Amino acid sequence: MIQTLNPHAFDLSDEDQRALLAFGETQRLAKGQRLYGEGESVSRLWFVRSGRVHLTKLSSSGAESLVAFYGPGQSFCVAAALIGDPFPCSAHAATEVELVSIPAERFLELFETLPGFAKRLLREMAPQFCGAHCDCALSVERVDKRLAITLLRLDEQFQGSAIPFTRLELAQMVNTTVESCIRKLSTWTKAGWLDGGRGEVRVLDRPALETIVMSD
Repeated sequence: MIQTLNPHAFDLSDEDQRALLAFGETQRLAKGQRLYGEGESVSRLWFVRSGRVHLTKLSSSGAESLVAFYGPGQSFCVAAALIGDPFPCSAHAATEVELVSIPAERFLELFETLPGFAKRLLREMAPQFCGAHCDCALSVERVDKRLAITLLRLDEQFQGSAIPFTRLELAQMVNTTVESCIRKLSTWTKAGWLDGGRGEVRVLDRPALETIVMSD
């Protein structure tokens, strides 16, 4: 059977989709399996077909931060390949994932020969850079404000559905201890602002979280 990519996810023509698959190969990883480590040379690029990939980075103290996550139709660490730098962080499968894996040199050829592909990547990368700048400014805010902002962003991204992250992963996103994150989430759940179960949380009261964001 001829494999096809989701055209709504990749936003490519049928011809470009066939070319993407011709340049790479399908790869499946189990949850927790490593793709690459921080500082490694860029030898391959990946495009997510299903599942979720997490990018993490270690601080000088050894604490791990969850700096980004990617789902179906998205690529990651493209900038490192384009400028020839090592990977700035580590990547692993947060769930079972299916990927299209492309050698870096073939990716660069693909970038040059498929205008639609190049334009999609640039559209995808632009908000990532803007988001990184905003996150730098956010790092000086209180923990509760950082957590509220993160939950509001995720609620919007998952369109009101359950946010599929553990307490540890949320703590890594806002650079705090898991104990502090659990205490704050518990307080907000008791207040009726949140609901959740194992490995997920759902925002019930956006205006309440917005009051935390606006507070001094």
